[in-house]
Amino acid sequence: MNVARFSALVLKKATAGVAPTINATAGTAFFGMDTLLVSGIYSGSFETLLPSIRGGYFTHMTGVPKDNILYGPIPSAASSTGNAYGAFFPAAQVFSQPNEPGGTCLFSVIDISPFDTSAGLNNPYQFNTSSIGHNLGQAFVNAAAAGGSCGGMASIAASPPTQSVTLNAPMATITLTVKNETLPVPNGSPAGSGSISGGRVAATLPAHLQFAANNTITTTCTQGIDPGTSAQGVTTNTTTGFSVTGITIPNLGSCQITLPVTWTDTSVPATNACIQSALNTATLSITPGAAQQFSTTQGQTNDIATASVVCTAPSWN
Repeated sequence: MNVARFSALVLKKATAGVAPTINATAGTAFFGMDTLLVSGIYSGSFETLLPSIRGGYFTHMTGVPKDNILYGPIPSAASSTGNAYGAFFPAAQVFSQPNEPGGTCLFSVIDISPFDTSAGLNNPYQFNTSSIGHNLGQAFVNAAAAGGSCGGMASIAASPPTQSVTLNAPMATITLTVKNETLPVPNGSPAGSGSISGGRVAATLPAHLQFAANNTITTTCTQGIDPGTSAQGVTTNTTTGFSVTGITIPNLGSCQITLPVTWTDTSVPATNACIQSALNTATLSITPGAAQQFSTTQGQTNDIATASVVCTAPSWN
């Protein structure tokens, strides 16, 4: 008897499925290792951590689109479908409607192997932990993260993670990168071709940091209509706060927001702050989904963007 095992990563509420129908090969059981199809368009998050996967008693699924075969025999170049031990469908392909783009990232196998070590390392039905180090779960965590094989919505990141200033050279530059993480899907489906719209990034600088002057931040982001105001998006900043609204990003595109900041305490008392580790670091954090921080009309991934500026004391000779 074959039992279906499903491992699904829910990225947002599911609405209606568009993944093709696939079937198990009737009456055939296998034992052995199926190798990752490294040419598959969704294999990027799995190649290093999980280059191969071993099943016990399993059956191949048939009729799986070639681009969606993650583990299994490589189909011929002339074929659009093939057999698969593991079939993988990104979020945009599984659930997608015009007003609800993106849904559930799905990986499926048909296998009765216990994927654990409870029966001992020599159990022939055990997942191959001895050679790949329990990386099944971490591989799927990577797939669901920003830039992973599951796809998703928009992400934001900050760089550099840490940079140093001194009282004599208090200027620093923080760069925010907003990226459209929506992946294309095979067979010409429009589900993965959408752009990100209505993006908004806003934050208040932490203590000890301020902008050098008003209206000093710059952006490469195209600014369309801001759904919060129904007006054209704008870029603004005060001495300690900023916002960029109406951000639009094409499929797989990205844009940057540049924040020139300065350490504000340059008087003699600030020397104490610069030599005490509890006081000399100012960290900017932007939380996706938080009010007035980072959001888009299509949603956003959950990775927080952080960048720290560290004040170091001058050297005395």
